[in-house]
Amino acid sequence: MAELPRCASCRVGVRPGDSFVFLPDGRVCHVACPEVMCPVCGRLINPTDPIRRDGEALLHGHCWMRRAQGVVGGQNGVGARREAIAAKLMSGLLPSAAPTKTWVGYATSDKACDACGEQIPAGSVEHEVDFTDSPTLRLHSECFAAWQAQRDKRERGIGGGSAASPWTLLFDYGIAQHAAGDGAMFNELLIAGAQSMHAAAELRDTSTAVCATSAVLCARARELHRELATRCATISFTTVN
Repeated sequence: MAELPRCASCRVGVRPGDSFVFLPDGRVCHVACPEVMCPVCGRLINPTDPIRRDGEALLHGHCWMRRAQGVVGGQNGVGARREAIAAKLMSGLLPSAAPTKTWVGYATSDKACDACGEQIPAGSVEHEVDFTDSPTLRLHSECFAAWQAQRDKRERGIGGGSAASPWTLLFDYGIAQHAAGDGAMFNELLIAGAQSMHAAAELRDTSTAVCATSAVLCARARELHRELATRCATISFTTVN
Protein backbone atom coordinates (compact mmCIF):
# COMPACT_ATOMS: atom_id res chain seq x y z
CA MET A 1 0.00 0.00 0.00
CA ALA A 2 1.36 3.41 -1.01
CA GLU A 3 2.23 5.83 1.77
CA LEU A 4 -0.20 8.72 2.03
CA PRO A 5 1.27 12.24 1.78
CA ARG A 6 1.83 14.56 4.73
CA CYS A 7 0.05 17.84 5.20
CA ALA A 8 2.23 20.75 4.08
CA SER A 9 1.06 22.83 7.05
CA CYS A 10 0.94 20.61 10.16
CA ARG A 11 3.21 17.88 8.69
CA VAL A 12 0.90 15.10 9.90
CA GLY A 13 0.14 12.29 7.46
CA VAL A 14 -3.20 12.55 5.66
CA ARG A 15 -5.48 9.65 6.59
CA PRO A 16 -8.34 8.09 4.64
CA GLY A 17 -11.46 10.13 5.25
CA ASP A 18 -9.61 13.38 6.03
CA SER A 19 -10.72 16.53 4.23
CA PHE A 20 -7.82 18.10 2.36
CA VAL A 21 -7.03 20.28 -0.64
CA PHE A 22 -4.24 20.26 -3.20
CA LEU A 23 -1.90 23.24 -3.26
CA PRO A 24 -0.67 24.73 -6.58
CA ASP A 25 2.71 23.03 -6.15
CA GLY A 26 1.10 19.58 -5.83
CA ARG A 27 1.34 19.22 -2.04
CA VAL A 28 -1.72 18.51 0.09
CA CYS A 29 -3.04 20.43 3.08
CA HIS A 30 -5.73 19.60 5.62
CA VAL A 31 -8.86 21.73 5.43
CA ALA A 32 -8.62 21.91 9.24
CA CYS A 33 -5.27 20.78 10.64
CA PRO A 34 -5.34 18.76 13.88
CA GLU A 35 -3.48 20.04 16.91
CA VAL A 36 -0.14 18.30 17.33
CA MET A 37 1.32 18.06 20.83
CA CYS A 38 4.99 17.34 21.52
CA PRO A 39 5.15 14.12 23.61
CA VAL A 40 8.25 15.41 25.45
CA CYS A 41 7.20 18.88 26.64
CA GLY A 42 3.43 18.56 26.13
CA ARG A 43 3.24 21.89 24.27
CA LEU A 44 1.62 22.58 20.92
CA ILE A 45 3.81 22.15 17.82
CA ASN A 46 3.20 25.07 15.48
CA PRO A 47 3.59 24.63 11.72
CA THR A 48 6.68 26.87 11.70
CA ASP A 49 8.44 25.09 14.61
CA PRO A 50 11.57 23.03 13.85
CA ILE A 51 10.62 19.37 14.28
CA ARG A 52 12.09 15.90 14.46
CA ARG A 53 10.23 12.63 13.92
CA ASP A 54 10.17 9.63 16.23
CA GLY A 55 8.37 7.12 14.05
CA GLU A 56 5.08 8.82 13.29
CA ALA A 57 5.30 11.09 16.34
CA LEU A 58 6.41 14.71 15.95
CA LEU A 59 8.71 16.38 18.49
CA HIS A 60 10.07 19.88 18.80
CA GLY A 61 13.63 19.99 17.50
CA HIS A 62 15.00 21.07 20.89
CA CYS A 63 12.97 18.44 22.74
CA TRP A 64 14.29 15.70 20.49
CA MET A 65 17.88 16.89 20.96
CA ARG A 66 17.57 17.08 24.74
CA ARG A 67 15.87 13.70 24.97
CA ALA A 68 18.50 12.07 22.74
CA GLN A 69 21.30 13.55 24.82
CA GLY A 70 19.57 12.48 28.04
CA VAL A 71 19.15 8.81 27.06
CA VAL A 72 22.55 8.22 25.46
CA GLY A 73 23.81 6.51 28.58
CA GLY A 74 20.49 4.87 29.53
CA GLN A 75 19.37 1.29 29.13
CA ASN A 76 17.12 2.18 26.20
CA GLY A 77 19.59 4.57 24.57
CA VAL A 78 21.36 2.19 22.18
CA GLY A 79 20.06 3.95 19.08
CA ALA A 80 20.69 7.41 20.56
CA ARG A 81 24.19 6.34 21.63
CA ARG A 82 24.98 5.15 18.11
CA GLU A 83 23.58 8.31 16.54
CA ALA A 84 25.44 10.59 18.95
CA ILE A 85 28.74 8.81 18.28
CA ALA A 86 28.17 8.98 14.52
CA ALA A 87 27.47 12.71 14.79
CA LYS A 88 30.58 13.29 16.92
CA LEU A 89 32.69 11.41 14.37
CA MET A 90 31.29 13.51 11.54
CA SER A 91 31.84 16.77 13.43
CA GLY A 92 35.38 15.85 14.52
CA LEU A 93 34.59 15.64 18.24
CA LEU A 94 35.72 11.99 18.09
CA PRO A 95 38.72 10.84 16.00
CA SER A 96 38.05 8.74 12.92
CA ALA A 97 41.68 7.65 12.36
CA ALA A 98 42.74 4.07 12.94
CA PRO A 99 44.05 3.57 16.49
CA THR A 100 47.67 2.58 17.08
CA LYS A 101 46.89 0.55 20.22
CA THR A 102 43.78 -0.62 22.03
CA TRP A 103 43.79 -1.73 25.65
CA VAL A 104 40.94 -3.54 27.39
CA GLY A 105 40.68 -3.89 31.14
CA TYR A 106 38.69 -3.01 34.23
CA ALA A 107 38.33 0.64 35.19
CA THR A 108 40.12 1.45 38.43
CA SER A 109 38.21 4.68 39.08
CA ASP A 110 35.13 6.48 37.80
CA LYS A 111 36.00 8.29 34.58
CA ALA A 112 33.86 9.88 31.89
CA CYS A 113 33.42 8.02 28.60
CA ASP A 114 34.74 10.19 25.77
CA ALA A 115 31.90 9.06 23.48
CA CYS A 116 28.70 9.36 25.52
CA GLY A 117 29.95 11.49 28.44
CA GLU A 118 28.59 9.09 31.08
CA GLN A 119 30.77 7.75 33.88
CA ILE A 120 32.59 4.44 33.44
CA PRO A 121 32.07 2.82 36.86
CA ALA A 122 35.11 1.41 38.62
CA GLY A 123 35.32 -2.35 38.01
CA SER A 124 33.47 -2.25 34.69
CA VAL A 125 35.11 -3.04 31.36
CA GLU A 126 36.94 -0.06 29.87
CA HIS A 127 38.59 0.40 26.47
CA GLU A 128 41.57 2.74 26.13
CA VAL A 129 42.36 3.67 22.55
CA ASP A 130 45.65 5.32 21.59
CA PHE A 131 46.28 7.37 18.43
CA THR A 132 49.30 8.96 16.80
CA ASP A 133 47.91 12.50 16.67
CA SER A 134 44.92 12.42 19.04
CA PRO A 135 44.49 12.09 22.81
CA THR A 136 43.75 8.66 24.29
CA LEU A 137 40.07 7.75 24.37
CA ARG A 138 38.41 5.99 27.29
CA LEU A 139 35.18 4.26 26.28
CA HIS A 140 32.49 1.93 27.57
CA SER A 141 32.44 -1.43 25.79
CA GLU A 142 29.16 -0.50 24.08
CA CYS A 143 30.51 2.90 23.04
CA PHE A 144 33.74 1.35 21.75
CA ALA A 145 31.74 -1.10 19.59
CA ALA A 146 29.52 1.72 18.29
CA TRP A 147 32.56 3.91 17.58
CA GLN A 148 34.27 1.07 15.67
CA ALA A 149 31.12 0.36 13.65
CA GLN A 150 30.58 4.02 12.74
CA ARG A 151 34.27 4.48 11.90
CA ASP A 152 34.12 1.45 9.58
CA LYS A 153 31.07 2.94 7.87
CA ARG A 154 32.93 6.20 7.29
CA GLU A 155 35.90 4.33 5.79
CA ARG A 156 33.54 2.52 3.41
CA GLY A 157 31.87 5.82 2.53
CA ILE A 158 28.42 4.75 3.68
CA GLY A 159 26.16 7.39 5.11
CA GLY A 160 24.05 6.80 8.18
CA GLY A 161 22.33 8.51 11.00
CA SER A 162 18.80 9.74 11.35
CA ALA A 163 16.21 9.82 8.62
CA ALA A 164 14.38 12.71 10.24
CA SER A 165 14.93 16.39 9.45
CA PRO A 166 17.86 17.56 11.59
CA TRP A 167 18.82 20.47 9.36
CA THR A 168 15.99 22.52 10.86
CA LEU A 169 18.06 22.68 14.06
CA LEU A 170 20.83 24.55 12.26
CA PHE A 171 18.53 27.51 11.82
CA ASP A 172 17.15 27.41 15.33
CA TYR A 173 18.03 30.77 16.81
CA GLY A 174 18.00 29.26 20.28
CA ILE A 175 21.13 27.27 19.44
CA ALA A 176 22.90 29.67 17.13
CA GLN A 177 22.67 32.78 19.32
CA HIS A 178 24.72 31.12 22.09
CA ALA A 179 27.12 29.01 20.00
CA ALA A 180 29.82 31.68 19.77
CA GLY A 181 30.31 31.99 23.53
CA ASP A 182 29.01 28.70 24.92
CA GLY A 183 31.12 25.59 24.36
CA ALA A 184 28.24 23.20 25.01
CA MET A 185 26.00 25.03 22.55
CA PHE A 186 28.81 25.08 19.99
CA ASN A 187 29.21 21.31 20.31
CA GLU A 188 25.45 20.93 19.98
CA LEU A 189 25.56 22.98 16.79
CA LEU A 190 28.39 20.82 15.45
CA ILE A 191 26.40 17.69 16.21
CA ALA A 192 23.30 19.13 14.53
CA GLY A 193 25.39 19.94 11.45
CA ALA A 194 26.85 16.45 11.41
CA GLN A 195 23.38 14.95 11.67
CA SER A 196 22.35 17.04 8.68
CA MET A 197 25.19 15.55 6.67
CA HIS A 198 24.20 12.07 7.80
CA ALA A 199 20.60 12.69 6.81
CA ALA A 200 21.69 14.04 3.41
CA ALA A 201 23.86 10.96 2.85
CA GLU A 202 20.99 8.66 3.80
CA LEU A 203 18.62 10.55 1.50
CA ARG A 204 21.14 10.24 -1.33
CA ASP A 205 21.47 6.48 -0.79
CA THR A 206 17.70 6.08 -0.61
CA SER A 207 17.29 8.12 -3.79
CA THR A 208 19.85 5.95 -5.57
CA ALA A 209 18.04 2.79 -4.48
CA VAL A 210 14.67 4.20 -5.57
CA CYS A 211 16.08 5.21 -8.96
CA ALA A 212 17.52 1.72 -9.46
CA THR A 213 14.21 0.10 -8.52
CA SER A 214 12.35 2.52 -10.78
CA ALA A 215 14.62 1.64 -13.70
CA VAL A 216 13.93 -2.07 -13.18
CA LEU A 217 10.17 -1.47 -12.99
CA CYS A 218 10.23 0.71 -16.12
CA ALA A 219 12.15 -1.97 -18.03
CA ARG A 220 9.63 -4.60 -16.88
CA ALA A 221 6.75 -2.32 -17.89
CA ARG A 222 8.23 -1.97 -21.38
CA GLU A 223 8.56 -5.74 -21.66
CA LEU A 224 4.93 -6.22 -20.61
CA HIS A 225 3.84 -3.55 -23.07
CA ARG A 226 5.64 -5.32 -25.91
CA GLU A 227 4.17 -8.69 -24.86
CA LEU A 228 0.69 -7.18 -24.72
CA ALA A 229 1.12 -5.52 -28.13
CA THR A 230 2.30 -8.83 -29.62
CA ARG A 231 -0.66 -10.73 -28.15
CA CYS A 232 -3.13 -8.10 -29.34
CA ALA A 233 -1.65 -8.27 -32.85
CA THR A 234 -1.89 -12.07 -32.81
CA ILE A 235 -5.51 -11.98 -31.64
CA SER A 236 -6.41 -9.41 -34.34
CA PHE A 237 -4.71 -11.48 -37.04
CA THR A 238 -6.54 -14.64 -35.91
CA THR A 239 -9.90 -12.85 -35.84
CA VAL A 240 -9.49 -11.40 -39.33
CA ASN A 241 -8.51 -14.74 -40.81
